[in-house]
Amino acid sequence: MASRIIWPHGTEPIATFIYLHGFTCDGGSYLPCYDYFCQEIKVSKDDNEVNEDEDEDEDEEEVDYVHFPGLKVVLPSARKIPISCYSGEAFSAWYDYTSDYEGEHEDTLDLETLNDTIRRIHSIIDEEASLLGSTRHIFLGGASQGCAVALHAALTYPADRGGLGGVIATQGHLLSLTTVPADWASRNTPVRVFCGLADTTMPWEKWVSATYESLRESGGNFQCTLDEDVDHGDEEAEGRWIRSFLLEMWQRSELELPCQTSSD
Repeated sequence: MASRIIWPHGTEPIATFIYLHGFTCDGGSYLPCYDYFCQEIKVSKDDNEVNEDEDEDEDEEEVDYVHFPGLKVVLPSARKIPISCYSGEAFSAWYDYTSDYEGEHEDTLDLETLNDTIRRIHSIIDEEASLLGSTRHIFLGGASQGCAVALHAALTYPADRGGLGGVIATQGHLLSLTTVPADWASRNTPVRVFCGLADTTMPWEKWVSATYESLRESGGNFQCTLDEDVDHGDEEAEGRWIRSFLLEMWQRSELELPCQTSSD
C-alpha cells in the first residue's frame, strides 16, 4: 500500500519524517492530525476576542500550529497479513504475532514478516536520502508495533549509508531480537522514548523499561519521557510527543524554524 504524504507548504522538502502507525491502523489515520507534525506557538488573543467575563488582567493566549518549513511527512501503511495468534485473521500489521500475552510481557513474532517490513522501511529511507542528499535530515519513528519496527529499522540500517537525524519511539518497546550495534554511539542518532505510565498494553515499569537497557548502556544519545495518567492509544499524548521531538531535532539539525505568528 502506498504511503500517505503531508507535503511541505510552498517550498521543496529539506527534511523527511517517516512515522509508522500501530497494529490494525494505517498511515491515513494521521492525516486529520496535521498538528502533530507542526510547531506549537502561543499567540496573544486580539482584544476583541477576549471574553468580557474573563479577568482583564489575565494574560490571554491561544495556540497556533505552524508547519516546519520544508518538512515532508511520510506515513506508510502496513499490509494486511494473517495474524497467527488470532486464528489467521488478517489485520494491518508490520509483522505477524505468534502469541498474545495481553501486556504481561513481550509477544513473540514471525521473523520473516518483520524482515519484509524492514526492507520496505530501509527502501523508503534510501529513497528520501537520495532526494535530500543525506540521511541526517531524515527522522524516523513509530507508535506501539510501529515503535518496535522503527527502532529495529534504525538500529539495522547500514552504517555506511549514513546516520539518521533522530528516532522517536512512542508507547512501545525495543524487540528482544533487536541488537544495538557496537558503533551506535558514534553514529550520533538521538533516540527519544515516550510512554504513558497508565499504559496497560505496554506497561513501562512491569517490563517495557527493561527492553531499553541496551540502548541506555550504549553510550548513545538516549532519553525517556514518561507521562502520568496516559494509557495506550490516548491519541499518543495528543501530539505533544511528536511535536516536542520534531522541535528538538529541528533545532539540533540547525534547520530554519517557522516564524512566530502574531495577533498584531
